Amino acid sequence: MELKAIEKIIENLKEIGYKPTDTRVTEDVTQVFYDSAQIIFHHHTGKKPTVSLYFELKYKTKFNQENVDYLNKKQVHYWSIYKGWLETTYVTTNEKDLEETVKEFFDKYY
Repeated sequence: MELKAIEKIIENLKEIGYKPTDTRVTEDVTQVFYDSAQIIFHHHTGKKPTVSLYFELKYKTKFNQENVDYLNKKQVHYWSIYKGWLETTYVTTNEKDLEETVKEFFDKYY
């Protein structure tokens, strides 16, 4: 995934109110930190953009079968919950779908 595409997704998230607290760019990944979330964009994934999403599940967040069905519908490659954090890895076929999915995750879990 190209750095310009990642920067565009980050800017679009800022425009709708999801402002990062820190951003770190290395050769392989771009890490974007939020108050209770983290996104890791993987750079060298070929034609399939890949992102790891971490969201702290708030006390009042209900994670139920509806959430499991949502993750399965989105065909999330991997997901787990550990110590109150939802961790997912999402592989998609294009950058537009990736951006929409990241926004959906923020709306649902942030």
